[in-house]
Amino acid sequence: MIIKIIMIVFIAIICYIGGCLLYTKNKPFLVFHPERDPFLSRALFTFAIALFAIACIGIGILFTLPAVYNIITLILTSITLIILSIILSVSINTNIK
Repeated sequence: MIIKIIMIVFIAIICYIGGCLLYTKNKPFLVFHPERDPFLSRALFTFAIALFAIACIGIGILFTLPAVYNIITLILTSITLIILSIILSVSINTNIK
């Protein structure tokens, strides 16, 4: 039961991050300016949709499969956020020049 509660919190965090990415798609945040960089804007939109899709998959896994399968949600989210962080890091480096 504790795993279900933790996974529900994790899925809520995934949805929150996806919502933040959608919200900042055309607004400056931190050192990023997606309104000036169409690639960054598309990347934020794409990753927001991917995180929402992973959250939906996670909800399906949570209530239909055994608890061991929750690792799929964790791995997919980790890979997605790693790729997003690499894209953001490249975006910082190209905007500095």
